[in-house]
Amino acid sequence: MAIGDHVLYEVPDSLLVEFALQPGSSQNMRCVAAGTIDVPLAQLRGPRIAPGRRGLRADQLRSILSAIAAGTPMEAAVPIYREEGSAQAVILDGAHRHAIAIKLGCSTLPCRYVTIDEAKLRYGYPDGQQ
Repeated sequence: MAIGDHVLYEVPDSLLVEFALQPGSSQNMRCVAAGTIDVPLAQLRGPRIAPGRRGLRADQLRSILSAIAAGTPMEAAVPIYREEGSAQAVILDGAHRHAIAIKLGCSTLPCRYVTIDEAKLRYGYPDGQQ
């Protein structure tokens, strides 16, 4: 499959191979940003990645995979918001990192909780969620 700048709907194994990574390798991402907490993937609701919805860009996937392979921590945590009483927090921005975490079999994702005001004003919550 030619990847180039095409929109993808999953992280292809061929991209992992470029960076000597394996699906299910459980290599967790790290982040150096203040206020970062590692949230279990089971407690996160990611965006729907599918035709007609959101897609993934190969260049962004490569950038993240390159950092993981080099052991370089992410500079920004994935912003999330959890409504009171909800079992899962919503990923507001970080679809690429979430998709990679799932593909690698990570147990957690480096996140930071945001307020409802930030979720609405900066990320368009809930209208921006799919």
